[in-house]
Amino acid sequence: MTRVRPLRAALVVGILGILVAVAFDRWYEHTLVERERGRVQALAVPYTQQIGGFFDRRLSRLDALRAFVEAEPALVSLNADFPTFAEGLTAAAPGVRAFQLVRKAKIMRSWPEHDDSLLVGLDLLQHPEPEVAEGVRRAMDTDNMVLTGPFRLVQGVQGLVVRQRLRPFGPEGPDMVAIVLDLSALIDEAQLSGLPKNIDFRLEDHRGRTVTSRGVPIEASVSRLTVADVEWTLHIAPTGGWQAAVATELRATRTASVLLWIMLLVITGTVVGRQRNLAEAVLARTQDLAKVNEELRREAEERRALEEQLLHSQKMEAVGTLAGGIAHDFNNLLTAITGFAQLSEQHTTELQSRPRSESEAAQLYELRTDLAEILKAADRASLLTSQLLAFSRRQKVTPDRNDVNVVVHDLERMLQRLIGERVALDTALANEPLCVMADAGQLSQVLMNLVVNARDALPDGGHVHITTAPCRSRSKPMHRWVVSRQDCQRAIGS
Repeated sequence: MTRVRPLRAALVVGILGILVAVAFDRWYEHTLVERERGRVQALAVPYTQQIGGFFDRRLSRLDALRAFVEAEPALVSLNADFPTFAEGLTAAAPGVRAFQLVRKAKIMRSWPEHDDSLLVGLDLLQHPEPEVAEGVRRAMDTDNMVLTGPFRLVQGVQGLVVRQRLRPFGPEGPDMVAIVLDLSALIDEAQLSGLPKNIDFRLEDHRGRTVTSRGVPIEASVSRLTVADVEWTLHIAPTGGWQAAVATELRATRTASVLLWIMLLVITGTVVGRQRNLAEAVLARTQDLAKVNEELRREAEERRALEEQLLHSQKMEAVGTLAGGIAHDFNNLLTAITGFAQLSEQHTTELQSRPRSESEAAQLYELRTDLAEILKAADRASLLTSQLLAFSRRQKVTPDRNDVNVVVHDLERMLQRLIGERVALDTALANEPLCVMADAGQLSQVLMNLVVNARDALPDGGHVHITTAPCRSRSKPMHRWVVSRQDCQRAIGS
């Protein structure tokens, strides 16, 4: 009888230990899998942003082509200027296969010009790929950009086509512009192959077709991105599935659980088989084990916190890299915009020097004024590029003497467009120059942030007032922060 009771007690404790170990194993496995999902999902974010950045930079060129065509006064000048402008749009944009002008679903012009023999006169509604005709019809019914593909291009490679409808140009002019993109350039710029070797991925288009992949993602996390008027999907998961990804870490925990279970049986047998005078020793040993478990748990939490810090630093590094890339691409756009605007301004200057009627002279004056506004806007955009480069730690912030009144005056028109029609913008500038030592780009960004915050605080409309005035401190001299009025006037005069 005395032997039966210890055996029964040991059996009951063993069964309970198994149930607890199984429950803990399931919970811990779920915790590890969820953590791994979060890590992999965060790992996919920079690559998704790179794919979106590829399309954004190329589609901005299509939007520039649309604006160029709508601004041309006649078909003759459009045909003459189209090749030069299209060639300029391809600068620093690898993967742009061609630009096209379309009229009534037929290609009327194409750049590069060596594709004319293949493409000009091609009826897109009769294209052997049904998706092409369907995309053209969608583009005819909307002002938004419409993506078609990927499919095999006439040039013999896999590519994508993005089209956008134009305002009526004329009886013989184009009614649609298009940009042809090389699919291989998208795959190269996305750099999905740079993902760790133990990560499987599959990039799908809006029809569920595989664009590029590695392995077969099992129970993959999904990251979606909008491209023109469609949505693409990136599936990403560890090779072999989530359980395989956490198997090594889980194996150590299971080994420890088995050891703890065996130790529990030994302790139970010892407690049951021995006399009460050993109870205190067993209790002390149990307390030591509890301390060890608490230490292990604390170390696991510290490790998890360190992993989260590392992941955050990687995210910020990726954001900085992306900001630097956007800034460099934006600089390329500004170079083209500024160059064409300066050439146009020189051309208008030459035209003004020739005898003209009063109406033509007035029109040239207005045109030159608009070109000056374009150049000023390009200068402000270069300040934004400088801020992006400063954020990505590729460009130093350069404080200089700047008149706050001039900054507010230059931004006034853009701020009015920024806050919308329901909010009125009122400015009251000081009569005297108000110079401060600050970076011009950062000063403009601060002003725009303040105005946007004020607009968001007025959902039902209202007034935003911007007032400039000199500020003189009673406790500290302001010359530490504000340049003297004489220095400011000399800077403005120079």
